[in-house]
Amino acid sequence: MPSLIILIDSPNLPKLRKYLTTNLHNYLGNELTVIYQDALEYVQEKTGFSVDFPQECPYILEQLLDKNWFLRLESNLNFFINNRSANGF
Repeated sequence: MPSLIILIDSPNLPKLRKYLTTNLHNYLGNELTVIYQDALEYVQEKTGFSVDFPQECPYILEQLLDKNWFLRLESNLNFFINNRSANGF
């Protein structure tokens, strides 16, 4: 079966979450490792192995389907960096 790659900023993401059946959700959850490996191989081939990504998917399906997850992560990271700099670490 071909892999399904979902882009986080896809305008269809809210529709996907709305219509994501239990079976499809379970399938994606079970196949996330395979899907990530397929995507990783594709990116490595296209970039000539010039990009270094983790060998295993660092995210869970719920994070990938949550359109605000990355924004929260980025906000928390910026907060940490700013506070670290302010405290002289």
